[in-house]
Amino acid sequence: MLQKLITVENGHHGSGYESKLVASFPFTFFDWKIINELSKGNLAVDLCQDNMSTLCLNILPNGETLLHKICQDDDLVKAVFSFSQPNEEDRAHILFEIPFLKSLSSDPNSAGEGLSPLHIVL
Repeated sequence: MLQKLITVENGHHGSGYESKLVASFPFTFFDWKIINELSKGNLAVDLCQDNMSTLCLNILPNGETLLHKICQDDDLVKAVFSFSQPNEEDRAHILFEIPFLKSLSSDPNSAGEGLSPLHIVL
Protein backbone atom coordinates (compact mmCIF):
# COMPACT_ATOMS: atom_id res chain seq x y z
CA MET A 1 0.00 0.00 0.00
CA LEU A 2 2.84 2.35 0.83
CA GLN A 3 4.17 2.17 -2.72
CA LYS A 4 0.84 3.38 -4.10
CA LEU A 5 0.62 6.35 -1.74
CA ILE A 6 4.08 7.77 -2.32
CA THR A 7 4.39 10.01 -5.32
CA VAL A 8 7.65 11.28 -6.72
CA GLU A 9 7.68 14.46 -8.73
CA ASN A 10 10.45 16.11 -10.67
CA GLY A 11 10.45 19.31 -8.62
CA HIS A 12 7.92 22.11 -8.86
CA HIS A 13 7.70 24.06 -12.09
CA GLY A 14 9.32 27.46 -11.78
CA SER A 15 10.62 26.82 -8.27
CA GLY A 16 14.24 26.15 -9.27
CA TYR A 17 14.01 22.54 -8.12
CA GLU A 18 13.38 21.00 -11.53
CA SER A 19 16.48 18.80 -11.23
CA LYS A 20 15.69 17.47 -7.73
CA LEU A 21 13.27 14.68 -6.95
CA VAL A 22 10.61 15.63 -4.44
CA ALA A 23 8.85 12.84 -2.57
CA SER A 24 5.36 13.71 -1.44
CA PHE A 25 3.96 11.41 1.23
CA PRO A 26 0.54 12.28 2.67
CA PHE A 27 1.11 10.57 6.02
CA THR A 28 -2.24 11.53 7.49
CA PHE A 29 -4.12 10.07 4.55
CA PHE A 30 -1.96 6.95 4.77
CA ASP A 31 -2.66 6.60 8.50
CA TRP A 32 -6.36 7.21 7.93
CA LYS A 33 -6.38 4.51 5.26
CA ILE A 34 -4.59 2.04 7.55
CA ILE A 35 -7.01 2.76 10.40
CA ASN A 36 -9.99 2.19 8.13
CA GLU A 37 -8.54 -1.07 6.82
CA LEU A 38 -7.79 -2.24 10.37
CA SER A 39 -11.31 -1.44 11.52
CA LYS A 40 -12.79 -3.38 8.58
CA GLY A 41 -10.58 -6.40 9.31
CA ASN A 42 -8.78 -6.09 5.97
CA LEU A 43 -5.34 -5.59 7.51
CA ALA A 44 -3.51 -7.50 10.24
CA VAL A 45 -2.47 -5.34 13.18
CA ASP A 46 1.05 -6.79 13.25
CA LEU A 47 1.68 -5.28 9.80
CA CYS A 48 1.25 -1.86 11.38
CA GLN A 49 3.78 -2.28 14.17
CA ASP A 50 6.17 0.41 12.88
CA ASN A 51 3.35 2.95 12.56
CA MET A 52 1.34 2.07 15.67
CA SER A 53 2.32 5.06 17.82
CA THR A 54 1.47 7.45 14.97
CA LEU A 55 -1.80 5.65 14.27
CA CYS A 56 -2.79 5.93 17.92
CA LEU A 57 -2.06 9.66 18.09
CA ASN A 58 -3.94 10.65 14.95
CA ILE A 59 -7.21 12.52 15.10
CA LEU A 60 -9.03 11.66 11.89
CA PRO A 61 -10.82 14.27 9.77
CA ASN A 62 -14.17 13.23 11.26
CA GLY A 63 -12.84 13.92 14.79
CA GLU A 64 -12.40 10.28 15.79
CA THR A 65 -9.30 8.35 16.85
CA LEU A 66 -8.08 4.82 16.24
CA LEU A 67 -9.91 3.68 19.38
CA HIS A 68 -13.22 5.04 18.08
CA LYS A 69 -12.78 2.97 14.93
CA ILE A 70 -11.76 -0.32 16.57
CA CYS A 71 -13.52 -0.24 19.96
CA GLN A 72 -16.11 -2.85 18.91
CA ASP A 73 -13.38 -5.45 18.28
CA ASP A 74 -11.94 -6.61 21.62
CA ASP A 75 -9.10 -8.61 20.05
CA LEU A 76 -8.00 -5.66 17.95
CA VAL A 77 -8.06 -3.30 20.95
CA LYS A 78 -5.94 -5.78 22.93
CA ALA A 79 -3.49 -6.10 20.04
CA VAL A 80 -3.12 -2.32 19.75
CA PHE A 81 -2.56 -1.93 23.49
CA SER A 82 0.03 -4.72 23.39
CA PHE A 83 2.19 -2.41 21.26
CA SER A 84 1.75 0.42 23.74
CA GLN A 85 2.26 -1.74 26.83
CA PRO A 86 4.31 -4.75 25.71
CA ASN A 87 5.22 -5.99 29.20
CA GLU A 88 2.27 -8.04 30.49
CA GLU A 89 3.91 -8.31 33.93
CA ASP A 90 4.36 -4.55 34.33
CA ARG A 91 1.61 -2.53 32.64
CA ALA A 92 3.16 0.65 34.04
CA HIS A 93 5.87 0.29 31.39
CA ILE A 94 4.35 2.29 28.53
CA LEU A 95 6.13 2.84 25.22
CA PHE A 96 3.63 5.43 24.00
CA GLU A 97 0.33 6.83 25.18
CA ILE A 98 -2.96 6.05 23.51
CA PRO A 99 -5.27 9.04 23.92
CA PHE A 100 -8.77 8.33 25.13
CA LEU A 101 -10.74 11.27 23.75
CA LYS A 102 -14.30 12.18 23.11
CA SER A 103 -15.15 12.39 19.43
CA LEU A 104 -15.01 15.87 17.94
CA SER A 105 -17.29 14.85 15.10
CA SER A 106 -20.61 16.40 14.23
CA ASP A 107 -20.95 14.02 11.25
CA PRO A 108 -24.15 11.93 11.54
CA ASN A 109 -22.32 8.97 9.92
CA SER A 110 -19.70 8.86 12.68
CA ALA A 111 -20.05 7.40 16.16
CA GLY A 112 -21.44 10.69 17.42
CA GLU A 113 -20.23 14.02 18.71
CA GLY A 114 -18.78 13.92 22.19
CA LEU A 115 -18.75 10.13 22.50
CA SER A 116 -15.68 8.33 23.77
CA PRO A 117 -14.85 4.77 22.67
CA LEU A 118 -16.30 3.61 26.01
CA HIS A 119 -19.63 5.32 25.25
CA ILE A 120 -19.71 3.62 21.85
CA VAL A 121 -19.26 0.09 23.19
CA LEU A 122 -21.91 0.56 25.88
